[in-house]
Amino acid sequence: MRLAELYDSFRLFAGFLKFLRGHRGKLIFLCGVSVLSTLAGVISPLVLKMLVDDAVPHRNWNLFWIIALGYCGISLILQAVGLCQGYFSLRMDQSVRSRLTATYMARLLRSPYGRIRTMQEGAHLYRAVSDVGNVSSMITSFFTDLFATAISLVTAVGIMMHMDWQITMIFLAYIPLAIGARLWTSFKLRPLQKELRDDSERLNADLADIFSIVKLIKTSGSETREVGHYLRSLRRNIQVRFRLWRKETALNQVRSVMESGPSMFLQWWIWFSVMRGVTSLGTAMAIAWYFSMVVRPFMQAAASVQRLIAGSISCERLKEILGAPGENLHSGLHCASTGGLRRVVMRGVCFAYKSDQPVLQDVSCELRRGGLVVVMGPSGSGKTTLASLLCGLYAPDSGEILADGLPLRSLSLASFRKQVCVVPQECMVIRGSVLDNILYGSRHRGRDDAVRAAMSARIHERILRLPEGYDTELCPGDKELSSGEKQRLQIARAFVKGGGMMIFDEPCANLDPDNARQVMDAIRHYARDRIVLLITHHAENIQDSDELWIMDNGRLRTDVSPGFPVHSDAENSGLLEVADGCGTS
Repeated sequence: MRLAELYDSFRLFAGFLKFLRGHRGKLIFLCGVSVLSTLAGVISPLVLKMLVDDAVPHRNWNLFWIIALGYCGISLILQAVGLCQGYFSLRMDQSVRSRLTATYMARLLRSPYGRIRTMQEGAHLYRAVSDVGNVSSMITSFFTDLFATAISLVTAVGIMMHMDWQITMIFLAYIPLAIGARLWTSFKLRPLQKELRDDSERLNADLADIFSIVKLIKTSGSETREVGHYLRSLRRNIQVRFRLWRKETALNQVRSVMESGPSMFLQWWIWFSVMRGVTSLGTAMAIAWYFSMVVRPFMQAAASVQRLIAGSISCERLKEILGAPGENLHSGLHCASTGGLRRVVMRGVCFAYKSDQPVLQDVSCELRRGGLVVVMGPSGSGKTTLASLLCGLYAPDSGEILADGLPLRSLSLASFRKQVCVVPQECMVIRGSVLDNILYGSRHRGRDDAVRAAMSARIHERILRLPEGYDTELCPGDKELSSGEKQRLQIARAFVKGGGMMIFDEPCANLDPDNARQVMDAIRHYARDRIVLLITHHAENIQDSDELWIMDNGRLRTDVSPGFPVHSDAENSGLLEVADGCGTS
């Protein structure tokens, strides 16, 4: 079982070695540096042997000074080699980490929207940075450690066999025992290490969640409650850490006995050989040096295997994303309708986030260019989910969506999404200037287009009052703009992009009546030559709409007269029943 786990860890790790491509020169250099370092280390014990056996007994001062200068030279060489090795290892690690991060982020952002949301809710995204760091460190250190171990073993064992083959055989019998003790410790600690890592990431996610709702916490006077909740999570994390420390301490004591016993016997055998006159003092000291010289790389290799076993958790999580199928962004039919989309149809669409909780049930509808369609319904009835399916963020569980007569699943999502723009309920601001925010996703547009869109969204005058106008820098948590102003900034972004289909999810939720009326006038203007879907709770927004749809409990009614009476949100829970008496045939 342990060998199977070790094999699985190596197999997972081997899949990431492709990120070393392009670093062949650095790898060869690092291997060469390892050879030079090993050769310098091999000479040092021989120098010590000459000093003890030849220079000191015969009081040969010339030989003494030659040996001393040679030893100083070897020390300087080892120091320089260590600096070079550290520098190039760091450069290679940075390069591998950047490539791995870029690949991971690209695959993550190309994953289906539902999978990203699931990972975000499960705090998996908080693990990305640590996972990438662990794997990249293993990649860059694995080959150099392995090569250094091989060179040290061959050279040192060869010289030791020449000096005293009996001591060498005892030494070779000791190494597997020491390595086995370390690997045994690693396997025993792996479950607790995984539990600690997962719990620490949940703790970080809890802290981020607390500060994301800090306004709610302070206005509701819930500081004590949140502190208590976080302290309970922290205590649980401390308990896991203590259990890991306790088990690690006990296992390290057992491992220390397993390693030190044979080591002490080997050292005793070396000095026993000196006392019997079988081995000279210089040879014994050289063998002891070679012993430490060979054991150290072996222990480093064992530590690398330990990191590999512990890091297999990170490998598994990265592999889950890198190996998962992404969205059908570029393959498939190209959605190239001249002038934008003309017609989008949903036929018998059913969808559920969880198999036992349907959100949309047998939804059929048709959206045509040149009409403003308003969707109303109580909160949680499925309106936002309907919009998410229409823009291709989710795929229906059954039924189909057609864009200009072509099934959406057969289209290139990248080309389809160029035809669609969405204004979500959440106020989304990117890090960049106001101009960057308005032109986000519209590379072919310029400043003049952004100004016209801002004027249509009733945000132009406010932008001009900012410190640097359209060049003012914003960030997601910025307080420079209010929620309503950020909402209008999103609407301006949608106006710039245009597209064949525009979806507005509560675009006037944060606006005052005057601005809401003028924004609605602009939306109606854009609806003349586009497909426009407006999701709202406000009855006044259905005026002048071409169609009114009612969503309730996942069911959609499209045969409702826009003139049927709706007075307040409180009545929305009965919209479907009211609509039954106001349908148009």
